[in-house]
Amino acid sequence: MKLKHLLKEAKQVGVIYHYTHVGALQDILKSDELNTGVGNQPYISCTRNKNFHKTPRHGLADGKGINCVIILDGNKLSNKYKIGPYNFFANGLDDTYKDDDDIDEDEEAIWTEEIPNISKYIIAIAPAINNYRTIEIVNELGSQYNIPVKII
Repeated sequence: MKLKHLLKEAKQVGVIYHYTHVGALQDILKSDELNTGVGNQPYISCTRNKNFHKTPRHGLADGKGINCVIILDGNKLSNKYKIGPYNFFANGLDDTYKDDDDIDEDEEAIWTEEIPNISKYIIAIAPAINNYRTIEIVNELGSQYNIPVKII
């Protein structure tokens, strides 16, 4: 028996976070599918940084637009999908960093345009801003779809 048959190690991606807004979260949970949501984008954008929503960029900290997060099991996802670092602001986007300017964001790309049965990979959902209505909607969605709701 060869050594590669004895080793059954999976890639250790850990927890990754997909930021979105409550309307998209409702659609994702209802359809049980996560997709790029953008025309020709060949990946789904995520981050390893659980405090990403606290940074004053990308429409997060100001409470406009992106206001909730889907917490995903990157280990499970990596068994079926290629996941790797990327730099959204790099010239010539591919699956590697072009510079180190935004490397602290821990940006990750899931290299597919859609993930069916996304509920298999969801650990929890969370509001990303301290807004009563957003928190209320995220809690309702958690109850409706039997998904844990966390405060991050």
